[in-house]
Amino acid sequence: MRAGFFVSTLLIITILLYETTGNPPGCAESITTVWGQKVCKGAILFEDNFDNLNFWKWKPEVKMDGFGEDQFVVYDKQPQNLFVREGKLFIVPEVLDEKTVTRGQMFLKECTGQVRTIECARFANSFNIIPPVRSAKITTQDSFSFRYGIVEIRAKLSSGDWLIPQLLLDSTFEEYGPLLQSGRVRIAKIHGNRNLLTDDTFLDEIGERRLFSDIIVRDRESYKGNGVKLLNSVPWSDEFHIFKLTWLSDKILFSVDNGESYELFPEINTNLMDSLNRDEILIDESHRSNSSYNAPFDKEFFLSLSVSAGKCPEYSRGFDELRPWSRRENTKAVLNFWQDRVHWHTSWNGKDTSLQVDYVRTRMQDLSHSHESALKTMIQMCRTEGPTSLFRGMTIFAGGSGPAHGMYFVAYEYFKVQLSSNFNKNVAFGATGAIATTVHDGLMVPIDAIKQRRQMKGSPYKSNIDCIAKMYKQEGISSFYRSFTTQLIMNIPFQSVHFIVYEWANRTLASEEKGFNPLRHATAGAIAGAFAAFITNPLDVSKTLLNTQKHEEKVPVIGVWNAVKKVYTLAGPSGYFRGATARVLHIMPSTGICWGTYESMKYALQKVL
Repeated sequence: MRAGFFVSTLLIITILLYETTGNPPGCAESITTVWGQKVCKGAILFEDNFDNLNFWKWKPEVKMDGFGEDQFVVYDKQPQNLFVREGKLFIVPEVLDEKTVTRGQMFLKECTGQVRTIECARFANSFNIIPPVRSAKITTQDSFSFRYGIVEIRAKLSSGDWLIPQLLLDSTFEEYGPLLQSGRVRIAKIHGNRNLLTDDTFLDEIGERRLFSDIIVRDRESYKGNGVKLLNSVPWSDEFHIFKLTWLSDKILFSVDNGESYELFPEINTNLMDSLNRDEILIDESHRSNSSYNAPFDKEFFLSLSVSAGKCPEYSRGFDELRPWSRRENTKAVLNFWQDRVHWHTSWNGKDTSLQVDYVRTRMQDLSHSHESALKTMIQMCRTEGPTSLFRGMTIFAGGSGPAHGMYFVAYEYFKVQLSSNFNKNVAFGATGAIATTVHDGLMVPIDAIKQRRQMKGSPYKSNIDCIAKMYKQEGISSFYRSFTTQLIMNIPFQSVHFIVYEWANRTLASEEKGFNPLRHATAGAIAGAFAAFITNPLDVSKTLLNTQKHEEKVPVIGVWNAVKKVYTLAGPSGYFRGATARVLHIMPSTGICWGTYESMKYALQKVL
């Protein structure tokens, strides 16, 4: 009987305390993830309006690739090739001088390629010349990685023969194999030639009036999805356009200037790889067992902006002449391209050769575009992944939340005594609250990260152990703690104030009565919760501003301190306490019940033991 009472009460404490110390109120999760963590609805994931060139956001590639569309290009971060001017990013390709290209040598400082290879150092010799075009490529590979969301890029694409401006998404962790085996999304790409045709019966226009947007799985035309090839009456490079990609869990949509949306691959009922496959396996069995139906586009990707030169479809030709290089003479392709510069370089007209980007915005998946109800999603998951998929992650959450909340109260009881003997009581109680919530969150944040990944639709993880092992192997220990800092920023101020006021209220009420009274503890808890909710409301308002700011904002609010200042600018001091009444009414009952239950349980156990 006593054991049943203990278990029941502990379960009540766990549930109630999780409501108090778990995710901040008002944070409704979406299926969009950033670095493996789900984000709140309305959150702007990434934004750059290019008021300056922020190398914390963008990592320049510095290397000579030598393959594919980068065959004729040196990527570097020279200021004449990569800069910001008047609120716009410029990527400007340039032709290197003849001495460097044909007789020189090139050693790239801060090379991001493979050291001691031709990616970082080259010597011109015979037909093995230095790539004749220097340009730039920047990515968010080290700063921003996401899965599912909406990308908007306002840009003016490059113009000039054999130039290829590209706006891309590339795989962050290459979980299905290196490079294109893990997929690529081309948000926008054109060939900069004013006149470029397919070299076949139809002579289709594929120059700068033709815009390409598609998905790629390996560098093969037959393994692309339903790519978009939009033919315009004027070159796409003539003016700025808004290129929008909507990446959903079941489809990828593309549009230009808020026009018609095109599906890069349609909603499907079978594995995407099976629908693209022709005569070989694109994803081997070891990867297939951990993939969902939309693999490889079920993992996180990063943004990439670049201007390359050279490679165009093998079946292309100009109006006036064929390409200056051929597939049969691939070893001399760069040399042939260089020797033909008298023809193509004349089409490079100053500013028009540059890729100009006004802004890049990435926000969470807009669920209004999805017509799936919760019931439909549950039915689909049951059909495709089995009924047990609805309960994935429950065991680790149930198993971990008890110890985490137990440690919360252990830390509270222990440090309250230890610190009170050496410090002012209010300081001691505040520090105790900070320590207790840090201990709790240190255990719960990794558990929550595992639970969320297991609960994803199409989750590739077979079990909790499999999820833990793969997260650690592929992303390192930090993948378990990506939301830890944010959680502490929200919880430490609340819990510190909460503990100080609870102990004060409890002492004040205890002076007026004798013996144990659970109502006294519940009242003290309610008072503490209400006061902490009111005092920390400015932080909650600032957090809400960060999570719900509109993506149309020209200057985004980044960081808690900037959000605090923005609230004052918009609404003055009173703005910090908007919604305070609702927040107090939400938190006060839960903290009152929590403390009343906890103190009653502690009193009962002391009697028994």
